Amino acid sequence: MKSYSSYFAVSVLIFLSVYMFSCQKEEDESHQEYEILIYGREVCSNCEKLMRKCDDNNVDYTFYDIDKDSEKRNEMQQKCWEAGFGNSGSVTLPIVDVILADTSYLYENPSFADISAVLPEK
Repeated sequence: MKSYSSYFAVSVLIFLSVYMFSCQKEEDESHQEYEILIYGREVCSNCEKLMRKCDDNNVDYTFYDIDKDSEKRNEMQQKCWEAGFGNSGSVTLPIVDVILADTSYLYENPSFADISAVLPEK
């Protein structure tokens, strides 16, 4: 009787381990990482409005003040040039780069709806 109990206990443990692993794998596949980079100015009403909407909707982002960080300003300008924004010499802030997997979605003064449209569902 003792050996039957041991086999049963081991079988239950194996089943639970396999079940838990498969559930974890499904969660990992459904949770896609993203990164939102907002390039703007501290005193930019469009930037403030977008960041407030992100905060209100629990959407994480990183803000770069292009007046205080010349490296990030140059990075933003390079991205804009590559995307064909600002060829006339100016852009409307904020510039937002949504990076999802290996794809970058670059926006000039987007609405929150524009950004959330490419984000994975929670």
